[in-house]
Amino acid sequence: MVQDPFCDEGEDSGIDLTPLIDVVFMLLIFFIMSTVFIKPSIHIDLPRTEHAAQQQARGTTLVLALDAAGQFFHQEQQLAMGEMLALLDEYPDASVNLFVDKRAPFEPFIQFIDQAKARGREEIVVTTQPDENTP
Repeated sequence: MVQDPFCDEGEDSGIDLTPLIDVVFMLLIFFIMSTVFIKPSIHIDLPRTEHAAQQQARGTTLVLALDAAGQFFHQEQQLAMGEMLALLDEYPDASVNLFVDKRAPFEPFIQFIDQAKARGREEIVVTTQPDENTP
């Protein structure tokens, strides 16, 4: 039997799994990191209407939401009433599109509308869900 001069007798000549393990760990890290950055969405159950008209957005629109617990949100970030009013002041020419959950308390809604009107806001759209039977 001829012996290979470059191979020691004690060495294992099997397949090296180190690159495979590296790839598996990189894939694991990729999937963990991609699931961490998915934003949670806010569930707003809109009331249904039969005679609502669709509005066309003009220029910049602030999209705000009021959930069933009476909390305001802008871009999935919870805001207090003072922060909402500061946001209105920051965008004085923007129209306001308000998504209000049908189970939301009425008082925060009225307070926001009152404060927005006091700041001269006339373009406030309250978004609803169209009735399924409406053509």
